[in-house]
Formats: sequence, C-alpha cells, structure tokens
Amino acid sequence: MQLRQAVYGDELGYGPRAVEWGPIDERAIHLLAMSEAGEAVGMIRLLGPTGRPFEMETSLDLTPFLRPGHPPGETTRLCIAAPFRRITRAMQVYLGLIRLLYDVCQMQNIDDIFICAVPTVQKMYESILFEALTPPNIPYLPFGGVPHLLMRLHMVDLPARYAAANHLLNAAFAAPAGEDTSAR
Repeated sequence: MQLRQAVYGDELGYGPRAVEWGPIDERAIHLLAMSEAGEAVGMIRLLGPTGRPFEMETSLDLTPFLRPGHPPGETTRLCIAAPFRRITRAMQVYLGLIRLLYDVCQMQNIDDIFICAVPTVQKMYESILFEALTPPNIPYLPFGGVPHLLMRLHMVDLPARYAAANHLLNAAFAAPAGEDTSAR
C-alpha cells in the first residue's frame, strides 16, 4: 500500500479513493515485484471474471468490448517505484510483472486483460502490445472523471506475439516461470 500511496496519492494526486484499500481490493489478486533488498518496487491489481463488476464498469459499459469465449480480467493500479523507472531497472520490473501477470492469467483462465489508462501512458501500454479500443474520452469516475481510454491485451498467445516481434519483453518468456530473467 505504501507504493500505491507514493505513486497514486503523492505523485499523481488522485486522492484517497485511488489509494485506500476497498471492496475491489478484497476481490483482487495483487501482483507485487520486489527488489533484491525486499522492497516493493512494482505492483498490479488484477480482477478476474468472477471479480466483476470491474472498477472500470463504474465509468463504461464493457459489454461491447467483450469477446465470446474469452474470459476478461481487469488490471488497475499498475505502479513502479520512482527509483525503478529508469530504462534498465524499469525493464526488469516490467519483465517480472508481465510474466507474473501472464502466469496468473493462465491459472485464472483469463484471456483478455482490460485497462483504463490516461492518454499520457497510452504509448507505454501499446509498447507492451495493449490495443486501444476507445478514444481518451471516458470520464473515469474512480479518478474524479479524468479522461481515460479503454485498452485490451490478449493474453492467450502473448509469448508467441512477443517472440514474433522480437519484443524486449520476450525475455520474460525465455525462462521458465519463476526463474530470474534479469541476468539474461
């Protein structure tokens, strides 16, 4: 929670609703990246299909974007500690978080991950193969109506798509789950 407070409360100024532990947190799986020193350096909150309604569903009707036979999930509160946002360190955190997200999605039978994002991070999400589904005109109620866009990441063939694109995140899938990829 300290990391979430530092990023969403202190840095971004979204206020208590974005930071406080709430009913969605009770239904969510919290994925945490830890440094070698044992400090939390990155996190993602994940809701699977049984965790609906998703937080984003307070701001939009997700139904038109759901694909039959592809169970959805929602990721929220992705954050990385400021000292770990430098390119080399951030890539290690992203490698670990994306691999962990993929593994948990496989275990939870989640095919499509949805995220509502502010326009300033759209390119970052596109760089990890999220696709934009809407323009940035969704008044996102959990963050006071700040405009967001809806994005989706299809998880089923993610390792193959990273490999085919010779994507930097392919390294996350070059090693078995749980193996350290930072030395590769």
